[in-house]
Amino acid sequence: MLKSLMAQSEHGRQRLRRDVESDSRGMWDASTPGVIQRYLVYLRRMSENSDGGDDRWLIVRGRRWRRTDPALAPRVVEELKSRLGAARNAVKQAKKRGDENDLAEARRKVNIAKHGLGERGEYWWEMAVEDRERRAEESLRELR
Repeated sequence: MLKSLMAQSEHGRQRLRRDVESDSRGMWDASTPGVIQRYLVYLRRMSENSDGGDDRWLIVRGRRWRRTDPALAPRVVEELKSRLGAARNAVKQAKKRGDENDLAEARRKVNIAKHGLGERGEYWWEMAVEDRERRAEESLRELR
């Protein structure tokens, strides 16, 4: 039965094959109780990449992520995303070096950029547009 379920989805079959090959706990062994139920849950989560028509949330693998505020000017979004990328890179580099001070500062910058984009903090759809724009500009000033 598991093989017939796997055959229903090429993408699911490829993902499962990778997972089975790297399985060290026997989770995908066909004789393990509940393997079919786990596979069905696995497929459902992999296919839940829809937003349901909601412009506030993005759903990826069943997890909900807040979208960037659509009212922000493209120039502001572009600069904030650029600063966010630089801050994420700084987090990676600080982790590599083991520098706790730099790591804390880099994470603070990631948080500022995410707030500016409306992806953290108060929900942007509950704020006035002027307040949202002000929050983004303040974040940019702090990141420059």
